[in-house]
Amino acid sequence: EAPVSTKEPYDAVNSLFHGVLNHTPKPFGGKATVFSGDFRQSLPILKRGSPEQAVLP
Repeated sequence: EAPVSTKEPYDAVNSLFHGVLNHTPKPFGGKATVFSGDFRQSLPILKRGSPEQAVLP
């Protein structure tokens, strides 16, 4: 889900779109891209994480 995902899936989709759409310099090959998810969802649980690690930047 978009709200709690890391950067890597977005980079992969961006790279795929760049390759398919003739290496255009625009993000996601210049195509409108919509990501969704439940923004009220709780944060991921970190095993043995400190309180500081529980807060995502």
